[in-house]
Amino acid sequence: VILAFITLLCNIFASLVFDSFGRRTLLIGGMFAMGICWALAASLLMLDVGPIPSLAFVLLLEVFYATSIGPGFLVVASEVLPDYMRASGLGYALFVSRVTACIMVLTFEFLTVTLTMPGTFFILAVIMVCGSAFAFLYVPETRGKSFKRIQKILEAEEMEESKDVEEQEEEEQKESGRKSEA
Repeated sequence: VILAFITLLCNIFASLVFDSFGRRTLLIGGMFAMGICWALAASLLMLDVGPIPSLAFVLLLEVFYATSIGPGFLVVASEVLPDYMRASGLGYALFVSRVTACIMVLTFEFLTVTLTMPGTFFILAVIMVCGSAFAFLYVPETRGKSFKRIQKILEAEEMEESKDVEEQEEEEQKESGRKSEA
């Protein structure tokens, strides 16, 4: 009950600060902080400090989750998906999220037996840091932008990438033409 109440408060807090801090910043920072929490919990278990300090970091991880990626992935997904694919894209994103959560729950005991609890926590830490790096590289900041503006920015980026590919193909064709002449 206490954890559910804390999660609720964190979600309310997240809804209030998403616009001021920015979605991208909260996703990157939240996932990175979650990775640190997993790593610290694993380290404390390896040092045999006892379960309570590790549990504290796992609970802190829940706070970071509930203020960042928990509510944030749906907000960002709804903003970056174009109109024609928003409903199916959000449905797919939610489906993947639930399947991933189910797999994690079903395999957690196997992972802890196979890799030990600290080993499992270290793997989860690496996954979170990789997720943070992915968000840093690929998730656009949507704070303070209208949906139409976000779509125009993403379309312009897509057109720029398309131009780059076309230019590269033209250059390759010119090179192959030069080689065949020689």
